[in-house]
Amino acid sequence: FRILVPFFKENRNFECLQMEGCDVSPECLHLITTALAKFDSLKEIIIFREFESEIDEIRAGELVRVLTGHSDLRKISMVNVPIGRNGCATLATFLQNPKS
Repeated sequence: FRILVPFFKENRNFECLQMEGCDVSPECLHLITTALAKFDSLKEIIIFREFESEIDEIRAGELVRVLTGHSDLRKISMVNVPIGRNGCATLATFLQNPKS
């Protein structure tokens, strides 16, 4: 993902990130979060992890926090991504924002 950051930043047509059927490790989730923080044009994010693994609520919560910078985001689908209470609270605040 690190190598794709310039693509994400410069490509305003990049609107959907979909990852299904793969194991998203904590390191991969961190790279995704870092990349998503570099641009704000995402409209959909779909992360489907087949297995629950060692991703913790802190890393998953960071992902949710970064998503709040994508004001045109219309679809969030995360399966087996434990966002925890703080992530839920951040997401609830984001969804109540009239700009989102």
